Amino acid sequence: MFLSLAVDGPAPGRDRLLSVRARLGAGADVRDRELAPDGTLTAPRRALEQLARERPQAVFVLPERELAAAWAAELGLAGERWFGLDELAAWIDPGGLGSDAEALAGAGRAGAGPAGAGPAGAVRLAELSPTELRLALAHVVGRTLALPEQAVGALARAWELAALALDGVEPAAASRLRAIAHLVDQPSAIGAPTSLDGRLRECGLRSAELEIAVGSAQLGHEHSTGEDPNGTWPRESLPPGGEGVRPLDEADRELLAQALARPEAIPDGAIPNSAVAAAGLVARPSQVEVLRAVANSLGSGELLLLHAPTGTGKTLAYLLPAMLFAVRNGIRVGIATYTRALQRQAFARDVPLALELLERAGIAERPRAGVLKGRQNYVCGRALALESPREGDEASLAVAYAQVLAFALGAGDGDLDRLPPIERTPFGGIDGVSEERARLVRAVRGRSGCCTRTADRSRCGAESARWRAERSHVVITNQAFALARREFFAHMVFDECEHLHDQAESAFSHVIALAELEYRLRELRGDPSKRGRRSRRRGPVDRLIKAAPAGSKAWELGQQIIDAQEAALSLLGGLEKAGQRFLDWRQAQLASRAERDAHSLLREYVEAAVDPALAALHARLVSSLSRVDACLAGVGETLDEVPGGGGRRLRGALERARIDLLELSTGVDAWLPTHDGEPAFRPETFYDLDPAARGGGLALVARVLLPNEYLGRVALPDLDSAVLLSATTWLGGGFDASKGYLGLDRAAEPAEGEEREPSEVRTFRAPEAFDYGRVLVAIPRDAPDYRAGKAAWLDFAARYVAHLAIRTGGRTLVLMTNASDALDLGGRLSVPLARRGIDVLVQGRRALSNEQLAARFRAGGRAVLIGLDTFWFGADFPGDVLEHVVIPKLPYGVPDRYHHAQCAVLGAGGQRKRIYMPRALGRFRQGFGRLMRRASDKGCVHLLDHRILEPRHRSFLRELPVDATGAEGAARLVRGDSDHCFTQVFEHVGLTADLRAAGLATPFAETRVDAFDDARSEVHEAGAAGLREPRPTDLEEAPDGTPSSYEPGPYEQGLFDAEPGDGGLGHGSSEHGAWWQSTSGHGDSTHRDSTHRDSTHRDSTHRSSDPSSSARHDASQGYERYEGHDGPGPDDSTYDQLGPDDLPAADETPF
Repeated sequence: MFLSLAVDGPAPGRDRLLSVRARLGAGADVRDRELAPDGTLTAPRRALEQLARERPQAVFVLPERELAAAWAAELGLAGERWFGLDELAAWIDPGGLGSDAEALAGAGRAGAGPAGAGPAGAVRLAELSPTELRLALAHVVGRTLALPEQAVGALARAWELAALALDGVEPAAASRLRAIAHLVDQPSAIGAPTSLDGRLRECGLRSAELEIAVGSAQLGHEHSTGEDPNGTWPRESLPPGGEGVRPLDEADRELLAQALARPEAIPDGAIPNSAVAAAGLVARPSQVEVLRAVANSLGSGELLLLHAPTGTGKTLAYLLPAMLFAVRNGIRVGIATYTRALQRQAFARDVPLALELLERAGIAERPRAGVLKGRQNYVCGRALALESPREGDEASLAVAYAQVLAFALGAGDGDLDRLPPIERTPFGGIDGVSEERARLVRAVRGRSGCCTRTADRSRCGAESARWRAERSHVVITNQAFALARREFFAHMVFDECEHLHDQAESAFSHVIALAELEYRLRELRGDPSKRGRRSRRRGPVDRLIKAAPAGSKAWELGQQIIDAQEAALSLLGGLEKAGQRFLDWRQAQLASRAERDAHSLLREYVEAAVDPALAALHARLVSSLSRVDACLAGVGETLDEVPGGGGRRLRGALERARIDLLELSTGVDAWLPTHDGEPAFRPETFYDLDPAARGGGLALVARVLLPNEYLGRVALPDLDSAVLLSATTWLGGGFDASKGYLGLDRAAEPAEGEEREPSEVRTFRAPEAFDYGRVLVAIPRDAPDYRAGKAAWLDFAARYVAHLAIRTGGRTLVLMTNASDALDLGGRLSVPLARRGIDVLVQGRRALSNEQLAARFRAGGRAVLIGLDTFWFGADFPGDVLEHVVIPKLPYGVPDRYHHAQCAVLGAGGQRKRIYMPRALGRFRQGFGRLMRRASDKGCVHLLDHRILEPRHRSFLRELPVDATGAEGAARLVRGDSDHCFTQVFEHVGLTADLRAAGLATPFAETRVDAFDDARSEVHEAGAAGLREPRPTDLEEAPDGTPSSYEPGPYEQGLFDAEPGDGGLGHGSSEHGAWWQSTSGHGDSTHRDSTHRDSTHRDSTHRSSDPSSSARHDASQGYERYEGHDGPGPDDSTYDQLGPDDLPAADETPF
């Protein structure tokens, strides 16, 4: 049985339950029934209460998990039987629709046909009608059941194992999992083909033991490296370049220009499912100019620095010439974006447009496009099979593994960035599951040299991605990979090129957290607190010693590894103590020396032998780690001595442990270089000991001192041609600042002794694409100075944003420079704005990745998004979703020891000119550019740092297209107190009259974020809430965000009859039916009070014992820390986002 509930919204205290519709039966007997035909407000509640009594095992499905939790609590029903469509998708199909909320909503909207007309991306999950919700869920289930039989069988086995593990510790969660399994096994009840009924159970019955089943199942990313039945991929790879490579000729360049200048040249409908028609492309003169410049440059032997202002449409402008250039020359061309999120965006949105435009232009050969990241971003099938849980393992492992397995089976690329957080599934609240998922993802990801056999390579996502990339004409990668793997490309396009400086520093630096090294060493034997409780919790070395015959070569090597590990751990502890003594000495020195001298004190300390133990312990640690590596390398040859086939699992675990330790050991070795036993510090490297490593403890630091020098003298001259483009390459009225920041001036002028020819560097500036007369820039002069007191500054910022958001209904992006300030501001705003139906989204606060935060903000309109690094640059929110950008503080960097080390080489003025100011101005320009994404956009930028009006800081203002007199095409600049600014802002966006009518034209001084009460909330509900996006209570027209219900139990009682389930699934099956239909001593909990852990009204922090997200990863994303910012970096992976959004759970549930 499938029930749909229509509600006003997610807040039962304010919104209303409108109706209940049932879809009854399965297969050919499906029929619909309206359970509240009279349309009154009390009938639906009575209908649900009746259903709860008559059908104690019904399962309700609503569009979103928060909606399900809120309404289950409101109706007093057992929360463990209520699901959100989003969390079901994240569990059943995490590699497909579960990782893309827009596609999930679009599946329901598209499946509904004419009744659900409208672009798929324009619909939110909460807006799905009952029919659309059912179809979206059917699509999720259908995708999973359409997998090959062995894959479905492996998933059934994993779910069964998880349910059995949950029985003893989380019976409510076990009941939820069995309900999901029954739903998937009888999908005709939600509209899937009847032929799929019973497929989950049947495949599970025929499946082997889980490890064997996973090892034989076809993963989503697998390919054939031999014959390609579809003819998509050639047998031979494409070269990165060659002697015969030529630029595009004039005819090709003109062909591309015409294709982009006249996208409407071929009538819509001439190409089925036209991406161009769906995107609504229009001619943009600046875009055509960028295309011509790129087309002229590729293959010419030059380095082109190109300024493409916001709104140019630069991605399509460089993809078209790059594709045709690659096809004409039979080579592959690299497209390097800043973040992995931008990679996905370019591949999913822009590549289809480019391919269609080339087809329209008459290009006969269709270019092949691929995506390539570092190996650790992909799931390895060999490791996945070796990590499979066994009966008796902990429930957290079994649950985490089931989701990762479902992802690997359904993800077409094996890209772990797309794996939804476990907290967004129905089982995110299980004790220890977040930590176990993080450990598991780390264990199953690809590694250098992890798959050497042909059979293993075909099941490794990293190998699959590399194989496709080698055969692609255009490879979309990220800048860090392009710099680290320079041999893979000879012709490059660097998008958002202002980040190349920091990415170069990241790619060729080492920052090793000692806590992480200790963790990896201890991991060889497992967590001591867990050892003995579960055999799988032992480390691989302990398992080796237990499994190998005593006295055998394998056993002896295991003992040697333990000896070497214990020696390394002892030396590591000594090094940390010696490092702390150095930090104490440095602090004492700074009492009489300037802070700018701190960068050189480590070198002085070592060279003067103030404490010889530091260098001595470091050298001994390097030697000890080499011994550990040698033992691990040798033990693989002895594993045939392990009886019972256990050597296969041990081999994989020991290989992965060795690779992880070897990477860290390399960084340790680079920290204090020596020559003939004496310190040999390299002048191009910055050496440091950082006491502020993320996760606690010290970090060893060896960074490239001047990344721009490396770019200009090594990385860029190595390329045959390259285009570097961004919206911020034109700074300070010219290209000189960007040339210096990116090392292009050095590329053009080799230093004395460099054995290379000068690079030809050319520049091009495209015209502005937007009319900035649609933008107002407000600078309130009464904003307090950040330096005068953070508390007063934060209070003002919170009041300002609240005053704005209440009157505009959200639609606001706040760009912060400091992670703790962002969390503080979000905490001040969350409750008062939530009372007005405005969601406050804060980067780093909830179990949402940056991409998911952006999707939630984009899908709604009533939201304030408080963002850090990523949202200054790549965020794209066109239309009325975003109308206000607030920048509370100018994005200056904090001068740290690395900064002062650069100043010592370049001089303070040189460092400021070549590094410090280009970075700050570029970030500021990018933040301003978040507002205007389309020519029709209109809004305001609020600068709460009035220093920008002072002569010393006015360089920031000069970067903006503003004019105080209202010159044509320029943004209007407004200065004054906050009330004056708000008056002008609301007039600019057309809200003045509405605010007066709603009684909200009140002075800013009356706004207090700590004094909002229910009376003012009522004013808002009657007024501002209806100004831009009226609530249904105002218009008496509700969005059709409706839930549904499906009954999983083996027996139906009450209104409708059904046949009991039959058959088992192997382990755990009962005589009454499949394992998900088994019963236990738990009784009916329909009318029992449930404990709902509603994460919407609380904040907590989940901390993993795994310090792998330590300073090494933090520093790899760039050394700058804006006012102490240590928040998520631009490449933070989805699977690293662990947070408190636990699913509401009940204390008991019936079987």
